[in-house]
This record gives sequence, structure tokens and C-alpha cells, in this order.
Amino acid sequence: ARLGHWFEEQYERGMKWSLAHPGTVFAITLVGVAITVWVTMRLPREILPQVEERVVVASLKLTEGTAIEETTRQTARLEEAARALGSQGVYARVGVATDEEILAGAEPGTSATAQIILPAPDGMSASQFSTRLRDALPDLAQGMLALDVAGQSEFGSLIGREGRIVRAEPDLADMMVRAILTDLSGTR
Repeated sequence: ARLGHWFEEQYERGMKWSLAHPGTVFAITLVGVAITVWVTMRLPREILPQVEERVVVASLKLTEGTAIEETTRQTARLEEAARALGSQGVYARVGVATDEEILAGAEPGTSATAQIILPAPDGMSASQFSTRLRDALPDLAQGMLALDVAGQSEFGSLIGREGRIVRAEPDLADMMVRAILTDLSGTR
């Protein structure tokens, strides 16, 4: 109880002093903010180093109602393109996820969806691999295929794909530029 009263007295003294010296309080606050900004600007942007897990997680979403046979065929095309680039150990799940996968955080899935885990080939980063996959399957890359590069955050190796995932899809401007260049070159 005595310690609590002492803190209360100190608080009241500090408040009275602060109200009696507003200019000093304002100056101290400005100096504190300036020091905080200065220190923050000099801190490293990432505490842990970048992690390259060399894995691309592909999410294939065809038009709702697509037969599972067609989803399997499109998944096989993606797997073939990955193998042609040198990927080994590809894992694919077409259709509905198992209870264990759902508990682990996977989307439930439908006959029109597939999840594919594609290890990047030796000598190629996951980003380069995802770009080459997108180029190999331009029809799927137009919106049915999302390629996520796993482990691009500083926490990638610590928490797996639950961490920040860098979306490696072309943006609308990139797709428009490619379409214009294709039209100008006369190739389809």
C-alpha cells in the first residue's frame, strides 16, 4: 500500500510539473520522436535473413463445375511443364482435400481446383521457376493459375508457408503489355 501511495504522489507531481511547463514537455516530445525516427531508419529492415525455400505452391482454379477429369488433365500439363524445367518431387492434389489437409489449413477444394507443390530445379530460384512456368502455360496463367513463392519472408524457414507468401502473378499492366507486344509481333 505504501508503494502504491508513493507512485500516486510521483504521478501527481509529474502531472503538475507537465501542466506548468507545456513548452518543455512539447520540446522533449519532439526530441523523443526525432530520435525514434532516426533510430528506426538505421535499423535493418529484416531481423532474420531472406529465405529461399525454392518451392512454388500452385493453386489451380478452373471454372466452377469443371469435371474432375479436366482438372486432372490441366494439373498434368502443369506437372509436365515443371518436369520439363527440371523439377523433381512434384506433389499434386486434385479436387476435395482430406480432413487432415483441411485441419492443416488447406482449402476444402472442389472438382475444379488443384493444389500443386513444385520444388524449384537446381540452379533456379523459385521466382525464376514461377516465371518460366507461367510462360510455359500462358492460357492457365491468364487467371486460373496462381503461383506462390514460399519462404520469401524472413520467417519463411521458421513457420513455413503460414508466413508471408509473395504473390508471383503478373499484374494487369504486365498482362496488357504482353498482349500488345504479341499483337504487334503478329504471333498468337
